[in-house]
Amino acid sequence: TFSNFPPVTLFGLLSALVMCLALVGTFVVIPLMLRNTRLITVWDLLSLHLRRDVLDKCPLFQGMRPWQVRKLVAMSRIREYQPDEAILLQGTRYDTMLVLLKGQAEVWRTRHDGSTYQVTSYEPGGVFGVSSLVSKREQLADVVAVGDVQALSLRWKSIHRIARLYPRIASRFHENLTRIIAKRLFHEPDNLSYQDELSGLYNATFIQKLLNFTADKAHRYDEPLCLIILNIEGEAFIIKDHGRQALRWVFREMTQAVNRAIRKVDLFSRWGVGEFIIILPRTDHTTLDEIVWRLEAALREADFGIVQGVNIQARCAYLQKGDSAQSLIARAKSNDVIWELIQAKSARARA
Repeated sequence: TFSNFPPVTLFGLLSALVMCLALVGTFVVIPLMLRNTRLITVWDLLSLHLRRDVLDKCPLFQGMRPWQVRKLVAMSRIREYQPDEAILLQGTRYDTMLVLLKGQAEVWRTRHDGSTYQVTSYEPGGVFGVSSLVSKREQLADVVAVGDVQALSLRWKSIHRIARLYPRIASRFHENLTRIIAKRLFHEPDNLSYQDELSGLYNATFIQKLLNFTADKAHRYDEPLCLIILNIEGEAFIIKDHGRQALRWVFREMTQAVNRAIRKVDLFSRWGVGEFIIILPRTDHTTLDEIVWRLEAALREADFGIVQGVNIQARCAYLQKGDSAQSLIARAKSNDVIWELIQAKSARARA
């Protein structure tokens, strides 16, 4: 039965209202408030395994106490990468900065002519992707994992959360980030390298100048000049399926095989993606036939490791009257294939 005594009735209604509000607050309001909130326990901080050299060497953690670094790491995201996996890709826009916690990473830059060279490498504690975080501009180089890698990923969303909850940590973090940016503003990358780091050969920038000089000399003294172009099919697929280290092995074996076949006066270099050229000065048709035969035999016996089906095509052209270096290269590319190696020798193919 319901009481007719007004105080008891009002007290009952008030109790029912409080329980309803408690239900709404517990199952609706609080979940909505905690949807974007990351809870950190003492166990989360203690279970983080941070190497001592990361705490000491990382410029982003300078002046921070170990427990402050642990809080910073716990409120961010740790990513793991497999060997030869791309951490950052050249030409891609990112909004994240990374700190290497475990493993090693290499930075490779690709020029407009397709040649690549190694810019630097990172040890645990290294910071990269700063420009992507600050300006969201395109990545200037590839960052590739060497072995198993763990990296701390920092975005503005997590940085703002840290600033809201731990202003002292955020103040030190921004101070260190400012120092890193200022230091890199004065750093000028080496764009004058004439060597392709991936193959160890001269790149197209250098060989273009040398070919211009060689062609002018051949015209002046009426000397024969021949150019051989080698094409490797599937360079991008080799990187995708086997990693950049496997491609480096293929280039190394190919370079050794070609150097065994050509003369000391000849020059072998990388020209572009999957393209290599051999400059053969003072070479008549008889000498060319002999070099081509030795070249095919040497590449047929080359060991390309685990990479299956390395297909190589060869084309050639002679310098003609009125030719420039550019026209000689263009004619060599358009000429018919003089020989082609399909399914070149590999460790897996022999098994």
